[in-house]
Amino acid sequence: MSSLLALIVITWPESPSYRYFFQQFLYLSLLQGLVQLLQDWYQRGRIYSLVALGKAHMLDVEGGEHAGGWIEHWSPTLMFLFPFLLLLQISEVYTGYSLLAHFFEGHTDVWQLPIMGVMFIILGGSNL
Repeated sequence: MSSLLALIVITWPESPSYRYFFQQFLYLSLLQGLVQLLQDWYQRGRIYSLVALGKAHMLDVEGGEHAGGWIEHWSPTLMFLFPFLLLLQISEVYTGYSLLAHFFEGHTDVWQLPIMGVMFIILGGSNL
């Protein structure tokens, strides 16, 4: 679904609706990049801890629920990551809602608005 969203953004012609969407999409992309950096930081720390405990090797993938006890998973670093993940998902739903609202206000110059609005709501809502 993300690939389809990227394809739609690439094919979206310059229009007033595109200018309305672009700045919001830029902020969403920056937030997503920040969350990806934070997830990488968390996963590197997690695999480092598992290697130090002898439960994993450096080339292993962090195993989620199977890598240790449940207490280890609710670490302060994971609790630090949760608000950013939640903010990203809420931002995706909001972006979808704002695109649909913009479309229903009468800005029907392009077909990308309603499709991307529904897709962002599905992406953000299904990840919550």
